[in-house]
Amino acid sequence: MSSMSGKVYLQSLRDRQVELKEQISKLQGELAGLEFSIRKYEAKGADIIAANENPTARKQRIPIKYDVLTYLQNAKENGLIADEAVTQSGGKYNRASVSSLLSRLKGAGVATLANDRYYLVEYAPKQSATQIPASSSLN
Repeated sequence: MSSMSGKVYLQSLRDRQVELKEQISKLQGELAGLEFSIRKYEAKGADIIAANENPTARKQRIPIKYDVLTYLQNAKENGLIADEAVTQSGGKYNRASVSSLLSRLKGAGVATLANDRYYLVEYAPKQSATQIPASSSLN
């Protein structure tokens, strides 16, 4: 091996050494971040377990909107009132929450109120010619 090729080879070894040290440094940083996350999660885990054992802890939110829309869809032309939705939910929702949601769905144009019952717009009863609109007045 010539002196020049030996120097080139030595330089390539040193370059590889630098690359490996950079990779090790990067991996050590990732490892430190992972260990930090594990410690943080372990600390939170104790809090989560304590919250689950605490009966006064706030319950997880329930997707009421999806369920009420499903109840409205199933009711079709029969319509729905809040008490029926509460019953269908098995008591999972309270009447005030269901009533509020039905009102918001009406305001958004998704549902309509007729004869004290809520309907999806596509299932709303058609107004007959003999019905008097609620907004008209008799003089």
